[in-house]
Amino acid sequence: MYKFHSRGEAEHLLEHEYREIFEAFGREYRENFYFQTSLEEYIGEELIVFGKSTCVLENGKTEVIYGGSIYGEAYKLAYSYLKAKIPHFNA
Repeated sequence: MYKFHSRGEAEHLLEHEYREIFEAFGREYRENFYFQTSLEEYIGEELIVFGKSTCVLENGKTEVIYGGSIYGEAYKLAYSYLKAKIPHFNA
């Protein structure tokens, strides 16, 4: 979610400047029933893009991509957490 909303470049998690924040989120929510139940509603590729986005293809054309729901409890909890912990995080 951070990478999607920040439009960040590919970074290795172990070297990411916010690694501790991401890991703290995982520790805090890994046992949260509502978060886990909501997370189970997503499939892997839905965790890359959220909502409706436009992607520019190699040939210059654009394509609309529909990703994971922005209305699920997992999305809302993760978004709120990151927004509170990372000053420049803003979608």
